[in-house]
Amino acid sequence: MNPVDPAQRMRLADQVAALDRLIARVEAVRLSLPAGDSSRWSGPAGFAFESAIRALGSELGRAVERLTEASAQSRRALAGVTAGVR
Repeated sequence: MNPVDPAQRMRLADQVAALDRLIARVEAVRLSLPAGDSSRWSGPAGFAFESAIRALGSELGRAVERLTEASAQSRRALAGVTAGVR
């Protein structure tokens, strides 16, 4: 069995922690978006506002999904590396 570099385990653990912090930050931004209520705006400005808020919310949601998957993959890698240590 090959010994696993402790620095590699530490890098993976740091990566998981950093991804989890980033997920929380992106999710907080997504949740802080204003409601897509364009009652303050009329005509094309209202449409543009609602459209921009919807698009931004969707993109941030996709970013959270991708970051969550990256975190899960990193956790699996860390578990695999850690399992190799006896």
